[in-house]
Amino acid sequence: MSMGDSETCYVYFDCKEIDCVRRNFPAKQCWEIDDVKCQSHSEAFADIKKHFKSKLEACKICLYYQEHN
Repeated sequence: MSMGDSETCYVYFDCKEIDCVRRNFPAKQCWEIDDVKCQSHSEAFADIKKHFKSKLEACKICLYYQEHN
């Protein structure tokens, strides 16, 4: 999928989670917002996140995060 400056995580992952809080904060990135439903694009992410000290540590393994930083 191509990447643009205004591309959001839910566009990048073709996310169908319409009630994700990320959609309420267009000026922020998903790693800056609590309670983002990351498992919608990666079922493994929810389990991985439990093993990290912070959400940001877990986000660093995400392709979207890596491509936008």
